[in-house]
Amino acid sequence: MGKIKDFINKNFYEIFNDSHLFYTLIFFISAFLIALLSLFPYSNIGNVVLYLSTSISLTYILLMLISLIPTLEKYLFSEEKRFGKYKIIGFFGVYSISFVIVLIYFIFGSSANLTIEFMGWDILLPTLFIIVFFGWNLLQILFLRSGMEILSEKIENKIFPRSKSIETKETFSLIFLILATLIAPLLQIFLILFYIPSYSSLGGDLFIWFIIINAIVSLIISITSWRLISLFLKSKKNNTPNIFSSLFYIFIWLYMSYRIFSFFNSLRGEGKVGANIFTSLIDILLMIITAGLVLRSLGGKIVGAVIFNKNKMPFFLYAFTMLYIQGQIIMITGAGNLVGIFSNRNQVNLVNNFMIIIITFGFYLWYSSYILQRKGLIERTLFTREEIIQILFDYSEFLVNQKPNNHELKTFLENQRISSENLFEDSSHEKEIELIKETDPNIEEQEDQPQPEYNQEES
Repeated sequence: MGKIKDFINKNFYEIFNDSHLFYTLIFFISAFLIALLSLFPYSNIGNVVLYLSTSISLTYILLMLISLIPTLEKYLFSEEKRFGKYKIIGFFGVYSISFVIVLIYFIFGSSANLTIEFMGWDILLPTLFIIVFFGWNLLQILFLRSGMEILSEKIENKIFPRSKSIETKETFSLIFLILATLIAPLLQIFLILFYIPSYSSLGGDLFIWFIIINAIVSLIISITSWRLISLFLKSKKNNTPNIFSSLFYIFIWLYMSYRIFSFFNSLRGEGKVGANIFTSLIDILLMIITAGLVLRSLGGKIVGAVIFNKNKMPFFLYAFTMLYIQGQIIMITGAGNLVGIFSNRNQVNLVNNFMIIIITFGFYLWYSSYILQRKGLIERTLFTREEIIQILFDYSEFLVNQKPNNHELKTFLENQRISSENLFEDSSHEKEIELIKETDPNIEEQEDQPQPEYNQEES
């Protein structure tokens, strides 16, 4: 248990440590109460939920700022007592301030009372929370791909030790290519067989949409498979066979297949209870994984920043996740001047999964080539600013160490995975001179004759 606790504290910024456990419990209790309130069919319940979500998010943001004071920090994050009086007083004291600030905004800051109507709480807050909800889900693949990359690299390193010959690597690369191209259609066939009995019994427009969506998915499978095959051929031409590309493709399609499964389940509407529970559990799991990856990624980029150290980062996560939960609730219950866009959670998931599928598809088409170029597994056609600077630096070192001829320069470029084709052909001017020499033999004699000296006095 000690190792597990150390791992969680190290990678998730001590959310479950004694120093933060009180705030973590408050967050989960608040999220549960807000989700529970959204189930009651009252006309103004959306505004009540919006008010509570906003005040709780603001509380965590203010706590993050207040904890910048060294004297208060040691009391707010004390490890001696999980539920120390300073933590309780600090949280509810700050929440009282947030409660009053948000209350004043709700009383005097409606769009009807402001010159700029969009700044009113009844328009600004619902719009902001919906953007957070969809933005979080659409960016999910950016954070999940880091886990996919790490796993793909580890598997490749296990299968491809340095002692493997090129021929052996090419064989394994071909095997994994075949396996990867089979995974996507097999998963899709499984989904069709799983859902077709219920859709055929429903009939009508739903069954037609089921056929149309499957045709679109089949087209996506064909395009991504061709992309994978073309990358395989490029890596083979580059003499860098790998299974990383195929493994990354498999993980992308496992994620895509779940999203398609969830889409079909939402489209069907009234599905089996077991299936609905299953998709809900996976959605929660993906949200937790994504939250952890966001926390780790963001923490790694701003490491050393005072406002986002290990003590304050959880507050940012709590505030952001509360907005995410509220964004989904608002689209069902409505709030302010925003009428409920969807009548139930199935419709929200339908639109959400459709957008994620399209975003993931486009992301793979771009990123699959980008990451292989960064790893030097295919010839580079796109360069980042840092890569260009590094290449120029390496070339300057190359020039200092030796006087390069065309062959050495070509070797340098090839080592950098840069095409040197057509760089060393004779220029058109040189070809013209050679042609003139062939037609007029006297041209060489004229070139050899001494030129008259330039006399400055005569000029």
